Amino acid sequence: MPFAIDDRNPAHASSMPAAHWVKAVRNHPFAYSSALCLVAFIVIAMSRGIVFDTVDDYNMMMTISGEKTGDPYFQLTFFNSAFGFLMSLLYRITDSVQWYSIVELSFLLAGLSVIGGCLVRITPPNRSVLWPTLILAALLATVYLYPVQRMQFTTTAATLGAASCALCLCIGDTGLSTQQNRRYFCLSLLLLALAFIERKSAGICCSVFWLLCVGRILLYSKSGFRNRIKADTLKWAARPLLAALLVVACFYGFDTLLQRIGDNSSYGAYNQWRIEFQDHVRPSYEEAPDMYLAAGWSEEVFNLARSLIYVDEAIDTPALEHIVQSPETATIQPSIRDAISLGYSLFKENETARGDLVVVAGLGLTSFLAGALLWRRNRRSSIAFCSWTVVVALVSFCLCLYLCLSGRWLLRLFLTVALPAASCFLFQLVGGLNAAACIPNRKIGKHGSSHRLPQLPLAAKGSMAAVLAVSVLFGSVSAASDIEKLRKRDSYSIPQMAAIENYALQHPDDVFVHDYSVSNSYDSYDPFRTYDGDLTNLIISGGSYTRTGAYNKQLEANGIDGFLDGRTLLSDNVYYISNLERGDYVEVVSDYLESEYGPVNVELVDVLNETAGVYKFSLPPEPSPILDWEQTLPLRSDDTGVL
Repeated sequence: MPFAIDDRNPAHASSMPAAHWVKAVRNHPFAYSSALCLVAFIVIAMSRGIVFDTVDDYNMMMTISGEKTGDPYFQLTFFNSAFGFLMSLLYRITDSVQWYSIVELSFLLAGLSVIGGCLVRITPPNRSVLWPTLILAALLATVYLYPVQRMQFTTTAATLGAASCALCLCIGDTGLSTQQNRRYFCLSLLLLALAFIERKSAGICCSVFWLLCVGRILLYSKSGFRNRIKADTLKWAARPLLAALLVVACFYGFDTLLQRIGDNSSYGAYNQWRIEFQDHVRPSYEEAPDMYLAAGWSEEVFNLARSLIYVDEAIDTPALEHIVQSPETATIQPSIRDAISLGYSLFKENETARGDLVVVAGLGLTSFLAGALLWRRNRRSSIAFCSWTVVVALVSFCLCLYLCLSGRWLLRLFLTVALPAASCFLFQLVGGLNAAACIPNRKIGKHGSSHRLPQLPLAAKGSMAAVLAVSVLFGSVSAASDIEKLRKRDSYSIPQMAAIENYALQHPDDVFVHDYSVSNSYDSYDPFRTYDGDLTNLIISGGSYTRTGAYNKQLEANGIDGFLDGRTLLSDNVYYISNLERGDYVEVVSDYLESEYGPVNVELVDVLNETAGVYKFSLPPEPSPILDWEQTLPLRSDDTGVL
């Protein structure tokens, strides 16, 4: 085999240090993989930088750290509150570092280290550890470049789930001892539980692939593929499985209890209808004015809600529910054809999604071909191998179709399917190639000579290598190109948000409300920045943050009762911040204020970073009653007005 070292050959005496190094790597595969991933993370951080990809992570970090609420706060809505409580304890110990970002980065490092360690573990002794090293590097350059460089808790959970699948696939493909099988199974459960705790929707998606991996162990054990798993090991697995379920149940039991009796007790129903309103197609105001009027919305309020500027109390649970469930909205919901068109649009417009799709498809195709090649050597194993690969592909397609139909078809949600699917296909491919090389020759008769099985066709192996090479090349080029474009966006949005935060810190007695034109239009945030003071006076105007416990606590810290509405925007110490390139946001707010309170003055008070404007909304001064009275006085002939 290429790169193999024969320690028994005197001619290779000079290679003995290398042989000892290889032995150390094989004895400690996860330590080796962790070192490689750490170096890769440092290279990515120094060359491209590491940022938050969405405002969700930024809001959660700022809330748990206490920057928004004044004190570390853990009653979150999109993040498990029990897990948030543990993080908030770290901030109470010291707030000199951003613990949220450190934990997220550690989870990414752990997940990728496990995947790399499993690749080393399943590499046969007669092959060099250079192969798993190259495979790990290819993963970091393709499907994992985006999750690492643009951290987001959804893709972090998907990475943990993919690592959980990798551990399960190791159990079926290597000659591990019973004790090692049990350790790998327990570790896979731990990572899957962490994925659930990190992000429930991603955990559910990854658990589907994890169950397929468990089914693969049973299938291959019955078919005689590679090694058989002892029955007592399978029975023993029930205990750690119950323990993992109990841990997840405790975390989500605490979270559910807190959601019902805590600060977010009224948020659940509101959020359900808010998501439906934001993510699904809805009629315009001109198409269904009666529907919106019945919900208590004028055209100006509709424009606020459409722009995610929630500064009117009419944007509440009953109104959103009425709009989402109305016949006018139901008649324009997406069909399967619309869902497929939506799925296609993501791959057409997004380079990372397109590259990841090609990589996952290439792994899936070559893993199926590896199973097909086994047909000439062991038909029973070949059928089991190909069947499982097809099932994984079908499940992946169905999950993607569901995301499209639900209107949640975003890159980060596509990755919750792509990352565990890539792990499944990759380890299926490597395991199949290893199995084909290890199937023994058959004997003819009791004392007959061995019958040499047909070798895998060289052309077939060359075709598989070509498919993989093209997939990795296309995926890496697409990922690098997309990241380079996003870095230009980062150079715009990160300084802009830093300027807004500094401005708020410099004016602690004023309140600054900003809209999503400085949050969603250019998503990217510095995950490691710390602050000398708190930013309770910097409030986001709408979206998922409005009506949360953290939102109410932030309003309370600024002396605002109940809800941040239009009257609040007209207060003397309240200012509005918006992107200068998106003047329509300010226009929407001013139109609404005029519809509610009459003519409104809009003044550009300051410009931040040459990209964001600080605006002041105010009512024009009322005519002075003294002046009106003076105008009615009789004048002297000298027109002095003095009697």
